[in-house]
Amino acid sequence: MLFIVVFGSCLFLSVLGNICVLLVILPHKKMRIATHIYMCNLAISDLFMATFVLPQNLHDVTHPGHFYEGELLCKLVNFLPVQCILTSVYTLVAMSYERRRAVVQHHLPAVSSRSSLIACILIWVAALAASIPTFIEFTVFEVLEPSGDPGVTTVVGMVSTEEPQHYRQCGHHHHGRLSVLINGVFLLVIAYVIPLSLMLGYYGNIAIFIINKTKTVQPQQQSVVAVSQTHSDPSGPTPTASKTLSRRKSRIMKMLVLVTVLFCVCWLPYFTILITAEPRPRERPFVVFIESFNFVSRSISHEWGCPAMGIE
Repeated sequence: MLFIVVFGSCLFLSVLGNICVLLVILPHKKMRIATHIYMCNLAISDLFMATFVLPQNLHDVTHPGHFYEGELLCKLVNFLPVQCILTSVYTLVAMSYERRRAVVQHHLPAVSSRSSLIACILIWVAALAASIPTFIEFTVFEVLEPSGDPGVTTVVGMVSTEEPQHYRQCGHHHHGRLSVLINGVFLLVIAYVIPLSLMLGYYGNIAIFIINKTKTVQPQQQSVVAVSQTHSDPSGPTPTASKTLSRRKSRIMKMLVLVTVLFCVCWLPYFTILITAEPRPRERPFVVFIESFNFVSRSISHEWGCPAMGIE
């Protein structure tokens, strides 16, 4: 019961947060810049996950017996999370590249809205292609397990024996452990290792640029202060403006660190389970909770992180 309450709260917050992002950005043409388009793509991906995947996962957790939904839904309910996760991850990488271009290479033309839309379409196509092995891998299969239900128990003399039951479950039972491991490592590399490396590189480049720029601005501020002490009409930035700029840069740095840490910490347990083994029924709630928690944390960080990521 506690899990259902926590899961429902996570699902509600995820949907609410992503709807708020779309309502803030889409009605206003002036806000349809590259960064905001990427944020809308993230919100759409998360809403797709929250609407079509997580409710089915909740049903599977609360009804751990037979899988009645059929072969197609078995494949989709495992394929769609990978599709949405890859879409979100690649969008985060695209955002980090766009921010690096806007901050470090500000002399170049800004990424246009049209280019961002094309990038979002390509991201969905790439995520779809990378998710195909998962679609092929999962299938419905029957397992034979002893039942603890007294209704299916037979009594022979004075000895009670349990009759085995046939369960229809969804998983990758028909595929060898090696093929499952290869697909898990493949997803780990393309959805975690490579994107995290790119994000660290892009955000690290931004951080170095901001630090170096701050070092060059400080001597200029000191010279301005010296001039202002001898002239009544100084020109250039004031010490107050310098402090404001420093605070803004500090806020940006914190936001960059937060985005990277959230990505690294939130998805590590998910991919660890993905490559170690197929979750057993008692572990399934933990996997579903990780998925829902990740979407909530991303939704919240996107909402209050948008202003910080809007620097030029």
